[in-house]
Amino acid sequence: MVKEKDSLIDALAREEGAEGLQTRVTELRAALEDTQRDATKTYNDLRDSLREKTAEIDRLRGRVQELNSEIIHVRRNADESGQRELIATRKLKEVEEALEVTQKEARRYKDERDAALKEKEELKLSNAKEGTRGEVARAAAPIMPTADERARVIAEALLQEKTRRRDAERERDALKEEVKSVRAALRLHEEDRGGLRDRTGKVVNGWGKEGGKERGRAKYVRATHAGA
Repeated sequence: MVKEKDSLIDALAREEGAEGLQTRVTELRAALEDTQRDATKTYNDLRDSLREKTAEIDRLRGRVQELNSEIIHVRRNADESGQRELIATRKLKEVEEALEVTQKEARRYKDERDAALKEKEELKLSNAKEGTRGEVARAAAPIMPTADERARVIAEALLQEKTRRRDAERERDALKEEVKSVRAALRLHEEDRGGLRDRTGKVVNGWGKEGGKERGRAKYVRATHAGA
Protein backbone atom coordinates (compact mmCIF):
# COMPACT_ATOMS: atom_id res chain seq x y z
CA MET A 1 0.00 0.00 0.00
CA VAL A 2 2.86 2.41 0.85
CA LYS A 3 4.69 1.57 -2.39
CA GLU A 4 1.51 2.07 -4.36
CA LYS A 5 0.94 5.40 -2.61
CA ASP A 6 4.51 6.59 -3.26
CA SER A 7 4.48 5.52 -6.90
CA LEU A 8 1.14 7.26 -7.40
CA ILE A 9 2.39 10.48 -5.85
CA ASP A 10 5.61 10.31 -7.90
CA ALA A 11 3.58 9.87 -11.06
CA LEU A 12 1.39 12.84 -10.23
CA ALA A 13 4.43 14.88 -9.25
CA ARG A 14 6.02 14.25 -12.65
CA GLU A 15 2.76 15.05 -14.39
CA GLU A 16 1.67 18.17 -12.50
CA GLY A 17 4.61 19.23 -10.37
CA ALA A 18 4.82 19.54 -6.60
CA GLU A 19 2.44 22.48 -6.31
CA GLY A 20 -0.07 20.91 -8.65
CA LEU A 21 0.11 17.67 -6.69
CA GLN A 22 -0.58 19.44 -3.39
CA THR A 23 -3.54 21.27 -4.92
CA ARG A 24 -4.89 18.05 -6.38
CA VAL A 25 -4.59 16.21 -3.06
CA THR A 26 -6.37 19.07 -1.28
CA GLU A 27 -9.21 18.98 -3.81
CA LEU A 28 -9.56 15.23 -3.49
CA ARG A 29 -9.58 15.44 0.30
CA ALA A 30 -12.37 18.03 0.15
CA ALA A 31 -14.36 15.87 -2.27
CA LEU A 32 -13.86 12.84 -0.04
CA GLU A 33 -15.07 14.79 3.01
CA ASP A 34 -18.21 15.88 1.12
CA THR A 35 -18.91 12.31 0.03
CA GLN A 36 -18.42 10.93 3.52
CA ARG A 37 -20.57 13.69 5.02
CA ASP A 38 -23.40 12.86 2.62
CA ALA A 39 -23.00 9.16 3.37
CA THR A 40 -23.17 9.86 7.11
CA LYS A 41 -26.37 11.87 6.70
CA THR A 42 -27.94 9.11 4.61
CA TYR A 43 -26.88 6.53 7.20
CA ASN A 44 -28.43 8.58 10.02
CA ASP A 45 -31.66 8.98 8.05
CA LEU A 46 -31.81 5.22 7.47
CA ARG A 47 -31.14 4.55 11.15
CA ASP A 48 -33.98 6.90 12.19
CA SER A 49 -36.29 5.26 9.66
CA LEU A 50 -35.44 1.81 11.01
CA ARG A 51 -36.18 3.00 14.54
CA GLU A 52 -39.60 4.18 13.40
CA LYS A 53 -40.26 0.86 11.69
CA THR A 54 -39.19 -1.00 14.85
CA ALA A 55 -41.55 1.10 16.97
CA GLU A 56 -44.39 0.37 14.57
CA ILE A 57 -43.63 -3.36 14.69
CA ASP A 58 -43.76 -3.20 18.50
CA ARG A 59 -47.13 -1.45 18.25
CA LEU A 60 -48.41 -4.17 15.94
CA ARG A 61 -47.16 -6.82 18.37
CA GLY A 62 -49.16 -5.18 21.13
CA ARG A 63 -52.22 -5.09 18.89
CA VAL A 64 -51.80 -8.80 18.12
CA GLN A 65 -51.69 -9.51 21.86
CA GLU A 66 -54.90 -7.53 22.32
CA LEU A 67 -56.56 -9.50 19.54
CA ASN A 68 -55.35 -12.73 21.13
CA SER A 69 -57.00 -11.69 24.40
CA GLU A 70 -60.21 -10.97 22.50
CA ILE A 71 -60.08 -14.44 20.93
CA ILE A 72 -59.66 -16.06 24.36
CA HIS A 73 -62.60 -14.05 25.65
CA VAL A 74 -64.77 -15.20 22.74
CA ARG A 75 -63.77 -18.84 23.28
CA ARG A 76 -64.71 -18.69 26.96
CA ASN A 77 -68.16 -17.41 26.07
CA ALA A 78 -68.75 -19.57 22.99
CA ASP A 79 -70.68 -22.23 25.00
CA GLU A 80 -73.44 -19.81 25.99
CA SER A 81 -76.73 -19.88 24.04
CA GLY A 82 -79.09 -17.40 22.39
CA GLN A 83 -78.00 -13.77 22.27
CA ARG A 84 -74.58 -14.55 23.76
CA GLU A 85 -73.84 -16.84 20.82
CA LEU A 86 -74.79 -14.09 18.35
CA ILE A 87 -72.56 -11.64 20.17
CA ALA A 88 -69.67 -14.12 20.12
CA THR A 89 -70.12 -14.67 16.38
CA ARG A 90 -70.18 -10.93 15.72
CA LYS A 91 -67.13 -10.43 17.92
CA LEU A 92 -65.29 -13.17 16.05
CA LYS A 93 -65.98 -11.39 12.76
CA GLU A 94 -64.65 -8.13 14.20
CA VAL A 95 -61.49 -9.87 15.38
CA GLU A 96 -60.96 -11.45 11.96
CA GLU A 97 -61.35 -8.05 10.28
CA ALA A 98 -58.91 -6.49 12.73
CA LEU A 99 -56.47 -9.32 12.03
CA GLU A 100 -56.71 -8.63 8.28
CA VAL A 101 -55.98 -4.93 8.85
CA THR A 102 -53.02 -5.83 11.06
CA GLN A 103 -51.64 -8.15 8.38
CA LYS A 104 -51.95 -5.42 5.73
CA GLU A 105 -50.08 -2.98 7.98
CA ALA A 106 -47.37 -5.54 8.62
CA ARG A 107 -46.97 -6.14 4.87
CA ARG A 108 -46.75 -2.39 4.24
CA TYR A 109 -44.00 -1.95 6.83
CA LYS A 110 -42.20 -4.97 5.42
CA ASP A 111 -42.20 -3.30 1.99
CA GLU A 112 -40.84 -0.09 3.53
CA ARG A 113 -38.17 -2.07 5.37
CA ASP A 114 -37.18 -3.78 2.11
CA ALA A 115 -36.95 -0.38 0.41
CA ALA A 116 -34.66 0.84 3.20
CA LEU A 117 -32.51 -2.26 2.76
CA LYS A 118 -32.26 -1.62 -0.98
CA GLU A 119 -31.26 1.98 -0.34
CA LYS A 120 -28.59 0.78 2.08
CA GLU A 121 -27.15 -1.55 -0.57
CA GLU A 122 -27.15 1.26 -3.13
CA LEU A 123 -25.33 3.49 -0.65
CA LYS A 124 -22.76 0.76 -0.07
CA LEU A 125 -22.13 0.38 -3.82
CA SER A 126 -21.95 4.15 -4.27
CA ASN A 127 -19.36 4.48 -1.52
CA ALA A 128 -17.35 1.64 -3.03
CA LYS A 129 -17.31 3.43 -6.40
CA GLU A 130 -16.25 6.70 -4.79
CA GLY A 131 -13.36 4.86 -3.11
CA THR A 132 -11.99 3.63 -6.47
CA ARG A 133 -12.73 6.64 -8.66
CA GLY A 134 -9.55 8.55 -7.82
CA GLU A 135 -6.32 6.83 -6.86
CA VAL A 136 -5.16 9.82 -4.83
CA ALA A 137 -8.04 9.25 -2.42
CA ARG A 138 -6.32 6.04 -1.33
CA ALA A 139 -3.22 8.04 -0.44
CA ALA A 140 -5.21 10.34 1.84
CA ALA A 141 -5.58 9.27 5.48
CA PRO A 142 -9.08 7.92 6.35
CA ILE A 143 -11.26 10.54 7.97
CA MET A 144 -14.27 8.41 8.93
CA PRO A 145 -15.13 4.71 9.28
CA THR A 146 -15.26 2.85 5.99
CA ALA A 147 -18.46 2.35 4.03
CA ASP A 148 -18.30 -1.36 4.84
CA GLU A 149 -18.30 -0.61 8.55
CA ARG A 150 -21.28 1.71 8.20
CA ALA A 151 -23.05 -0.89 6.07
CA ARG A 152 -22.38 -3.51 8.75
CA VAL A 153 -24.03 -1.32 11.40
CA ILE A 154 -27.05 -0.82 9.17
CA ALA A 155 -27.22 -4.55 8.41
CA GLU A 156 -27.21 -5.36 12.14
CA ALA A 157 -30.07 -2.93 12.72
CA LEU A 158 -32.00 -4.46 9.83
CA LEU A 159 -31.41 -7.95 11.22
CA GLN A 160 -32.84 -6.91 14.58
CA GLU A 161 -35.88 -5.40 12.89
CA LYS A 162 -36.31 -8.55 10.80
CA THR A 163 -36.21 -10.69 13.95
CA ARG A 164 -38.87 -8.54 15.59
CA ARG A 165 -41.05 -8.74 12.48
CA ARG A 166 -40.65 -12.53 12.37
CA ASP A 167 -41.78 -12.75 16.00
CA ALA A 168 -44.83 -10.64 15.18
CA GLU A 169 -45.63 -12.93 12.25
CA ARG A 170 -45.43 -15.98 14.54
CA GLU A 171 -47.88 -14.32 16.90
CA ARG A 172 -50.23 -13.56 14.02
CA ASP A 173 -50.03 -17.20 12.89
CA ALA A 174 -50.94 -18.27 16.41
CA LEU A 175 -53.85 -15.84 16.25
CA LYS A 176 -55.07 -17.50 13.05
CA GLU A 177 -55.06 -20.86 14.84
CA GLU A 178 -57.09 -19.31 17.66
CA VAL A 179 -59.65 -18.08 15.10
CA LYS A 180 -59.96 -21.62 13.72
CA SER A 181 -60.45 -22.97 17.25
CA VAL A 182 -63.23 -20.46 17.92
CA ARG A 183 -65.00 -21.45 14.71
CA ALA A 184 -64.78 -25.11 15.68
CA ALA A 185 -66.08 -24.34 19.19
CA LEU A 186 -69.06 -22.44 17.77
CA ARG A 187 -69.83 -25.27 15.33
CA LEU A 188 -69.66 -27.90 18.09
CA HIS A 189 -71.81 -25.72 20.30
CA GLU A 190 -74.50 -25.55 17.61
CA GLU A 191 -74.40 -29.33 17.18
CA ASP A 192 -74.61 -29.93 20.94
CA ARG A 193 -77.65 -27.69 21.23
CA GLY A 194 -79.50 -30.03 18.85
CA GLY A 195 -81.14 -27.25 16.83
CA LEU A 196 -83.97 -24.87 17.75
CA ARG A 197 -86.41 -25.70 20.56
CA ASP A 198 -89.78 -24.36 21.67
CA ARG A 199 -90.56 -23.07 25.16
CA THR A 200 -91.00 -26.60 26.50
CA GLY A 201 -87.58 -27.63 25.24
CA LYS A 202 -88.87 -29.85 22.44
CA VAL A 203 -86.92 -29.91 19.16
CA VAL A 204 -89.03 -28.12 16.54
CA ASN A 205 -86.84 -28.34 13.43
CA GLY A 206 -85.68 -31.95 13.53
CA TRP A 207 -81.99 -31.15 14.13
CA GLY A 208 -79.66 -32.90 16.51
CA LYS A 209 -79.89 -36.23 18.32
CA GLU A 210 -83.42 -35.84 19.67
CA GLY A 211 -84.66 -34.67 16.27
CA GLY A 212 -83.18 -37.82 14.75
CA LYS A 213 -85.01 -39.93 17.32
CA GLU A 214 -88.30 -38.18 16.49
CA ARG A 215 -87.86 -38.93 12.80
CA GLY A 216 -86.98 -42.53 13.61
CA ARG A 217 -90.15 -42.98 15.69
CA ALA A 218 -92.29 -41.50 12.91
CA LYS A 219 -90.85 -43.93 10.36
CA TYR A 220 -91.45 -46.85 12.75
CA VAL A 221 -95.09 -45.85 13.32
CA ARG A 222 -95.77 -45.44 9.61
CA ALA A 223 -94.17 -48.79 8.83
CA THR A 224 -96.16 -50.54 11.60
CA HIS A 225 -99.51 -49.16 10.47
CA ALA A 226 -98.73 -49.97 6.88
CA GLY A 227 -97.96 -53.57 7.83
CA ALA A 228 -101.16 -53.88 9.85
